[in-house]
Formats: sequence, C-alpha cells, structure tokens
Amino acid sequence: MRMIRYLATGVATLTLMAISVVPVTAQSAEPPIDPTQPAPFTGRIAFGSQVRAGTTETVDRHIETRGSAHAPTIVSMSDPRLDGDVLISWQADEYAAPDGTDQALGSGTWRIETTEGAWEGSYVRLEAEGVSDKNTAVLVGQGAYDGLIAVWEQTIGGSGWDVTGAIFPSGPPPAAVLP
Repeated sequence: MRMIRYLATGVATLTLMAISVVPVTAQSAEPPIDPTQPAPFTGRIAFGSQVRAGTTETVDRHIETRGSAHAPTIVSMSDPRLDGDVLISWQADEYAAPDGTDQALGSGTWRIETTEGAWEGSYVRLEAEGVSDKNTAVLVGQGAYDGLIAVWEQTIGGSGWDVTGAIFPSGPPPAAVLP
C-alpha cells in the first residue's frame, strides 16, 4: 500500500507503509490424517431394504437362517473414507433354551463401497438374555484403502447400528501363542 503525502511546499513525498501479507487458507474442521496412526471415527448406520431373502429351516431342534442380505444407509460417518454404499449379509442359528429364553449365534459380513475403494469384513454375534448388544467387526480396506484395517464396535438399536472405532495403518498382530 502506498501513501502520498503533500508537504506545505507542494512537493509530494512518498511514504511507504509496510504491510504484512499472510496467505489465507481454508480451515478444515479436521486435522490432516497421519497415515502412521489410528484414525478414530464414529457413525450411525440405518437398517435398509432387503437385497436378498434368506432361507429359514429347522434343523436338529434349532432354526437356521441363511443368505439374508440388506442395503443399510449411512446416516453419518465422521471419517469420509467409510461413507459409501453399504451391504450387509447375515446368517444365524437360533436355539430355544429349556427355561424359555432364546439364544442365537450369528455371523455377518459388511461391505462399504466408496468412489476410492471398499471395506469388507465380518463379525460374530451372540444374542441371549443379559448379553450386550455390542460386537466387533473388522473390515479390510481395498483400492485406495489397501493395507488399512477399520475396526469398529457396533451397537444394534431399534433402527440401525451405532459404530465407534478406528482405521489402523495395518492389521492386528498375529494371534497370541499359548504356553
């Protein structure tokens, strides 16, 4: 910025003012992701429409459900790498206990597809009276997420799942060896 000052004699003098120029950049709500550290996230996934009907049959005094698949919807996900199109498949064996309570052992597989890649992995679920509605899923990254592992704890509720976890830069350590 220049300022010109006129003296009483009519001679113009030039006064330079020093101005500090600081570049303005867009501020992001999230700090940059450090690829060498876990990146925590939270999210909400709503139940979705049926993609494939499963079969149900009674076998040896328990009920087997096989092949069911749905397309849940991500309501919110704090890490955009996990925000995409979702599929979930589910299978279960349900048992009626002599005391009248039901128990089920099931397994599910998640798949999340984004424009950059995909995540896929499974979980095991125990359904029984007094047992937590939480379980853990491990999803392996593909495409741009190759080499990454997303581990979340999912809590099932009336209309979907709440998830909380972290994306890790590598898989878990090898299984521990017993003495």
